[in-house]
Amino acid sequence: MMSSLFDPYNPINYKTFNFPKLRRFRYNRELATIDKSQKNEFCERWEQMICQLNYNFSKLLTRHTDLHLNPRCKIVKSKWVASSYHCSDITILDGIHEETGEEVNYKIAKDSIMDRHQSKYMPYKKTYQYNDIKYYVCQSSIYKLKDIHIFRITAGGHYTIGIYYKKENRFEYFDSGGFSEDLPDLIYDMDCNPHFFLKKRLCGAFLKKNNKKNFYDYLDNEYDNVLCQYISDIFPNVEIIPLKLKNLQMNKEDVYCQSWVLLYLYLRFISPKLNTRDCLAFLNDLSEEEAYNLVISWWKYIIYLDIN
Repeated sequence: MMSSLFDPYNPINYKTFNFPKLRRFRYNRELATIDKSQKNEFCERWEQMICQLNYNFSKLLTRHTDLHLNPRCKIVKSKWVASSYHCSDITILDGIHEETGEEVNYKIAKDSIMDRHQSKYMPYKKTYQYNDIKYYVCQSSIYKLKDIHIFRITAGGHYTIGIYYKKENRFEYFDSGGFSEDLPDLIYDMDCNPHFFLKKRLCGAFLKKNNKKNFYDYLDNEYDNVLCQYISDIFPNVEIIPLKLKNLQMNKEDVYCQSWVLLYLYLRFISPKLNTRDCLAFLNDLSEEEAYNLVISWWKYIIYLDIN
């Protein structure tokens, strides 16, 4: 039982963990083996692991804050079942080439797991274009938009997160893989909220000078760009802030993007409740070994968490 909160400043060394060699994923046990010859089975077990992470974290978040995160999963006959692809709120799928009509990297849509979720997503599907490719953006239902609303995002096998601040109409976008260094440096207001410019006229002048329409045009990743197009569509005049950050997944064995996003929420809203500026400074200061040890320790904590 884990009754105390996770301490990001003193994570347990992952090398001391005893990982049981399980043949299959089970409720309240982490995924510990990968059989590459059984891709679909592995993908299902991987999604079940993500389910347990999200379910446990959603309970932890509710217990310590006024925020709410729909886990988008439940236990059915002792097995985790997700109501959306990897418990995400938004999924971006590769689509169709504008000129040739050819499908482009549309593998994820034909994945057996994605097929299972098509009926949930398709009513909310929209298309956006980037470099002559149409991308499908699918969103799970939102019953009520909160003052601070969290969006988990899956695209191209990667997990990211967005935090929408309703009163300020601001969308902060966090990616553990980092963003382009071409992005302007962030500046902060008196409440330590990030911006590129504090005055809109300066922002417009800067973009015009650099032949850009939006700040997300600096993002050289197609999924990031398409996501920002979508967010601009559903929240008119929104201020989108990609949080300029180095690649935290420096270790080649770090495949825990789904855990990094939850850790970021934990640092911001549960403990030690860092503002955006201090949280980014903390993460940017991590070495490769420190970053990997931190996310593995966090993953171990949250997946074993006794939420009852």
